[in-house]
Amino acid sequence: PRFRERGFSGKVLTRMCITAQQRGYRYFIVPALPPTQFQKDYVRMSMKEISRLKREDGEYHDYWIRLHTKKGATIVGHCEHSHRFIFSLEDFSKHVSSDPIKTTGEHIIRMDKDQVLGPNNKNMWQVVYADMERSFVTFDWGCVWVQYDMKQLKFDSSD
Repeated sequence: PRFRERGFSGKVLTRMCITAQQRGYRYFIVPALPPTQFQKDYVRMSMKEISRLKREDGEYHDYWIRLHTKKGATIVGHCEHSHRFIFSLEDFSKHVSSDPIKTTGEHIIRMDKDQVLGPNNKNMWQVVYADMERSFVTFDWGCVWVQYDMKQLKFDSSD
């Protein structure tokens, strides 16, 4: 939280691109984890759909996709299952969500425990699959792959 709203992520990203350029890399590829996927209205959307959402001003809806494309990246791929999580029901209730799960199948839950992503995750939503007989819960996070063409970018350390 102490680094939010300060442009820190953009500065780190710029530094990473400068380093890639200095080392002679042709491309720099990043798996962006769009926070939009955790908003309740979007939890059932695919990464491809999320990566196409635009605001009224024509900019991308998702913060990370918007940041990357403003810095010159292009979207080159999508992955629905880049991060897979499997918890026992007990650990899921203890560390991920206080929403009760009583039946086998898909559920939309609120990830409201600090152990998932720290204190900033209070409004994160997730589709999970629960298996009551085997006592586990599983869910996936997706990513959008973005690529920077090092020959096209004009970064300097003041960015």
